[in-house]
Amino acid sequence: MNGSDCSLKSVAEPLSCINCHGYVTTNQNLPFWKGLLEDITVKLSKMYQLPIDRREKYENLILNLEKKRNQLIEIIEKISLLESNTLILV
Repeated sequence: MNGSDCSLKSVAEPLSCINCHGYVTTNQNLPFWKGLLEDITVKLSKMYQLPIDRREKYENLILNLEKKRNQLIEIIEKISLLESNTLILV
């Protein structure tokens, strides 16, 4: 269930949250994680192309997406190291 440091409030059970210390994933989920990474990368590249004065309006969103991108890279690297369908805790 939600911990005190959970950023998702009013969620009954965040079973698919990558921020949860008990989230379990396998290498079968790798295409999903790579798709999310690609989506976030495309969004960030579009935001980076905005003029500075317009980009400032989206600074919090950009920081949030950069954090998620880094988390996804970490997850993908961990899963990629697996040779079998072994479960890992993120």
